[in-house]
Amino acid sequence: MLGVQSFPELYTTVLGWMQYQNAWDMLTQTGIATIPFIYMLIKNLIEPYTSMGAKSAAEITMRRIEVEFFGMLLVIFLAAKPIVTLDPDVLQFAPVCGQGKVATVGNTDTTYDKAFENIVTPTQVPAFFYFVMAASEGMTSGMTSLLGCQPNLREMIEDVHLTKISDPTIRQQTQAFYQQCFMPARSQYLREQKNMSQSEFDSTFKSYQDKYGVADTEWLGSHTYRSVSGFYDTLHASRAVPGFPYDETIDWDESQTGNKPEWGKPSCKAWWEDQNNGLEKQLLTQLPTSWLTQFKTYFSDSPDKADDAIKSIIDNTPSTGYQGANSTVTGHGYSHVVEAIGSEWSQLTEYPKLYATEQAMPIIRALLLMVIYAFLPFILVFTAFRFKTVIIASFVIFSLIYWAYLWHFVQYVDQVLIKAMYSNWFHEQSPQATMADFIIGAMMLVLPMGWFSIMGAFGVGAGNIFQGAFDGLNKPAGAVGEQAGKIGEGAANKAVDTVTSGVKVAGELL
Repeated sequence: MLGVQSFPELYTTVLGWMQYQNAWDMLTQTGIATIPFIYMLIKNLIEPYTSMGAKSAAEITMRRIEVEFFGMLLVIFLAAKPIVTLDPDVLQFAPVCGQGKVATVGNTDTTYDKAFENIVTPTQVPAFFYFVMAASEGMTSGMTSLLGCQPNLREMIEDVHLTKISDPTIRQQTQAFYQQCFMPARSQYLREQKNMSQSEFDSTFKSYQDKYGVADTEWLGSHTYRSVSGFYDTLHASRAVPGFPYDETIDWDESQTGNKPEWGKPSCKAWWEDQNNGLEKQLLTQLPTSWLTQFKTYFSDSPDKADDAIKSIIDNTPSTGYQGANSTVTGHGYSHVVEAIGSEWSQLTEYPKLYATEQAMPIIRALLLMVIYAFLPFILVFTAFRFKTVIIASFVIFSLIYWAYLWHFVQYVDQVLIKAMYSNWFHEQSPQATMADFIIGAMMLVLPMGWFSIMGAFGVGAGNIFQGAFDGLNKPAGAVGEQAGKIGEGAANKAVDTVTSGVKVAGELL
């Protein structure tokens, strides 16, 4: 089996090598592939006779023709002629993170299956490039596995940001809870805050402020109102709430009528916390089905994250009558306000671009590899089957395949930064977290481009050294050292130029 790094790559890999075989067949059948041999013969006949005596020229000509001819044959046999069968059935994509099944051609459960149906067929690949591809894919998968996975907190946050209270009954209950529980409790809290001495207030409420924050009293599920006696434990719903049993000691006014109602009026504490019919649990059911299961660990370790999610869901629903009092800019000074406003404004234009880039890059990588595979026979022929071309092409293929690991690494760092810089994952975002988002988005572009530039420089340098060593067989022993020195100097200069160009391109992209 041969692993790949994405769903589209399952198909573009085969399609690219299919085009390679078609192009190679065309070049050989039309005789274009023989032109490099004719050029090699003419060059090695003319150059020696125009630069030295007849006897020495004849020896040099024979030596050059012999070495270059067998070198070109070796390149053709190992790196140009398709001889290794690539069956679509041997390709597979096994997601490193998540519990997704191993996908194969035709069985990815994506729209690619139907789009590429009856298009990809078994083809053949040059032996050397099959090895390069297999080694590159294996190294990339190995590095990704060794790095490990972090839960996709970015996906979790986006799911919460897109969730609203879609159930009319739950929306109505949220409005009722706001009016019948939260507003009376908050009014009582403000009165006690005004009438109590500072020491009395601290002894009653400070421990909850320290644990849950001073803004805890500004949302429906306040831990303060649920914990301090005299708030949610004594306040009750003014009307019957479905799912809660009738209690004569509480609903005494209903018992006077002689008609026992179906449901009772729970305390606000029970209305929010009940494990079966509580409003907290009902609000969480508005999230995608797999959401709590996938991110269960985070909420068992940090219950406040569930509170943040519920706050966001309520705020996303405009008809609940509840407006969150939390603000990321309140009380932090003028410069912080300006920074926050600027960050929020930038998000309006930058976030869609970053999201589109993140979604498109795996497809771009798969398409770039396909194009390289398809153009490779023309490159080999037009460069006269040189070892240098094979080495450079190998580095290019490896660097593109390795992009998958680089993106996984960036996403891994992204999840860690979310934990470090998001004070509230769902309900609010600090300007520092916004800046971190921009940096991560830039890394998605800069890191692959920088890697590609560096590997391109190494590829050119290695190709020059290898080709120079091979060409040295055509020269007298005394000239080999001089030639090697020139090659090394040229490779170093080329590496510097390539890296510089890569940095400039990355800067323009940013």
